[in-house]
Amino acid sequence: MTNDSLLKNSPKTMEDTKSVVLCLIHNENESRNKVIRPSLEKLFIVLSMNFNIQVTEVSYQHQILPHNLTLCIIRDLMYQVLDHQWCRYRSIKLPTFVYHIKRLILLLIKYLGNKHNVRERYQKNSAIETIVTDKHIRGWDFFLQSGCDFLIMFEDDAVFNEGSFQKIKLSLENAAKVPKDSYLYIDLAGGCSISDLKISHLALERKDGITTYRKPVTNTACAYILNRTIVEEFKRILIRHPIYRLIGIDWMMNKLLIESQSKHSTFCFHFEPPALNHGSVTGEFVAWER
Repeated sequence: MTNDSLLKNSPKTMEDTKSVVLCLIHNENESRNKVIRPSLEKLFIVLSMNFNIQVTEVSYQHQILPHNLTLCIIRDLMYQVLDHQWCRYRSIKLPTFVYHIKRLILLLIKYLGNKHNVRERYQKNSAIETIVTDKHIRGWDFFLQSGCDFLIMFEDDAVFNEGSFQKIKLSLENAAKVPKDSYLYIDLAGGCSISDLKISHLALERKDGITTYRKPVTNTACAYILNRTIVEEFKRILIRHPIYRLIGIDWMMNKLLIESQSKHSTFCFHFEPPALNHGSVTGEFVAWER
């Protein structure tokens, strides 16, 4: 099985049938892959009855070289700015000046104190975050090249449960109803609680376990659905602002949605409970940051 390559196509050929890319992001961790690959095989069969399906994987990565301190500090400062923008975007109370000063002090402690080798560990994690982001972007590139209508992205710690297949099928049926020139983002695997995200006030409707939001809000990037229009916009933004590639994928998608949301109508759906388990959060796997 080759990396970054097309694995299979479903046989459907009807011109009006929507097409979907299933993309798995991983780092050749067999303990994770042996869990998710059989589920993706089953999902391929389930969805092929109604959609044209292509499947691919993105796994290749260079040797992990820890980021230097300058780059780590730049990334930390970017996150602090993004945190402020994210608060403004959600229309919640903005962080105070004192809050930002405390954050800066904590950064100094982290880099200067280096208790329990925190600095070295963060330098490595910083590099891993950008590698994961790069894999998602490469998955987006494959999707755009494929000509398909929808992308379902899975990180290797996404875990299917009893309701996952039906919920994903329902997601695509709803996605097919969204106007082609609109943006679409569907969160499938959660990760953070809605109360921690502070997005409840942005909900438009809660029905049949699906919450519709009036503006696009992310959870984590463990598993999600995007349509072609929004991925094209993401790529336009990244070309104009390549520095965004330094941001971890969860925060980068936040930033891209913040910058794109005013240009087209946007449809944003979250499953509650999530359509899949985020294994690193729910305990099926150990998070790579640990």
